[in-house]
Amino acid sequence: MRPSDIDGETTLLMRRPAAWQPKRPSAARRVCSQIIGGLWSFIDSFRDPRLDDYLPPVPDRPAREDTLVCEGGIPQAERGERLLLEIVRVPPEYLRGVAALVEYAEHWHERGPIAVEDGLVHLALSRIRPDHHGEIPISWLERKLEGVPSYVVTRALRRLAQDGAIEVLPAREGDVGARLYEELRGYLGRVKLRRPL
Repeated sequence: MRPSDIDGETTLLMRRPAAWQPKRPSAARRVCSQIIGGLWSFIDSFRDPRLDDYLPPVPDRPAREDTLVCEGGIPQAERGERLLLEIVRVPPEYLRGVAALVEYAEHWHERGPIAVEDGLVHLALSRIRPDHHGEIPISWLERKLEGVPSYVVTRALRRLAQDGAIEVLPAREGDVGARLYEELRGYLGRVKLRRPL
């Protein structure tokens, strides 16, 4: 601060302080920081693994709720987070099933999206109790796979039938919404499971 005389009046002028610049750490301090970080990493490598070590990173919250939406109007990451919490709540016999299913799902994902579609539909069919004819109406399957597009279900049913895992049968009287049509057999609306998953 210094006085200034303008038109016979004394005015105090203040100098603005220079912007604060952080000091760059010295080479010795940087080396010391790296050594300490390496030491903690070494010590951390001997601890028992935590559950968090196996989970994907916590997803960022999207700027808008309607971005990155998948089936059912729920963002893909949010579906995964809900699944993690739901697994903890299921009964123990389902936990054992989940552990076995993970191996199958990893195998399907390695083989590609078609294998995932077929595996999903085959699993859903294996988890539906047939009616008194021993058949599963396709409408029941679609209800079980709510949110999965019907063309995905139809494609998977055709491939599973070609593979011999299922037999696709004509619709019966009273069936709602037969989904497949064949030139020789007409409308097909039922499935018989030949080879459980």
